[in-house]
Amino acid sequence: MTLKTASLAGLAISFLALAALFLNGALVASGAAALSVQGLSIALMAWSRATLGRRSFHAAPSPTEGGVVSDGPYRYLRHPIYAAALYLTWAGVLTHPSALNFLLGLA
Repeated sequence: MTLKTASLAGLAISFLALAALFLNGALVASGAAALSVQGLSIALMAWSRATLGRRSFHAAPSPTEGGVVSDGPYRYLRHPIYAAALYLTWAGVLTHPSALNFLLGLA
């Protein structure tokens, strides 16, 4: 299996887990604090994408032109898009505790 195939398989598993959490009613948080975390994580994701621009919009790893980005949220976090996705998911999972939600939140 190539790196690109493995990366796309991981992305597919992540999307399926998110869809299962959504269908289980555990993706959207309950409570003001958790909803605030989700709102801030969406803002972080948007800021990160805007900082990267169109030059690096890939589902699988591939080299891009331009070098390392070190401004915007990348000044503070190494992988802000991944961090935002985790914050968004875990805010929902932790407010809807169950073994299934926990397992899906790990995917």
